[in-house]
Amino acid sequence: MESDETDNRATAILSVTPADAPNLVVSAGNIGFLPNEPTDGEAVTLTVTILNVGNAPANAVLVQFVDVTDGGAEPIGAKQTITSIAPGESASAFVVYDTTGKVGERRIRVVADPHQII
Repeated sequence: MESDETDNRATAILSVTPADAPNLVVSAGNIGFLPNEPTDGEAVTLTVTILNVGNAPANAVLVQFVDVTDGGAEPIGAKQTITSIAPGESASAFVVYDTTGKVGERRIRVVADPHQII
């Protein structure tokens, strides 16, 4: 029999550092329209700047512009692939949007996906 049963356990802390990873940021302020206030039927160039604030490159970044007005999800143009965005760097993508029949305010979403699961 042991003389002290309270000293049979110990705890130590193990800190596991996360692996380097990209961290893509797309903000509303980085989405632009040209012209800014089109008329019905006018083509608009939609542009986005995607930032990588992570500590690893983001490779094969899939980008999709989507009209999400009224809860919809209508893709605008084809999906695009940005080859690579280095840490601390940015890249841009653009698409032309046909505004025919789209009078009023439109909600445009841009999704940037380095894992290509859009």
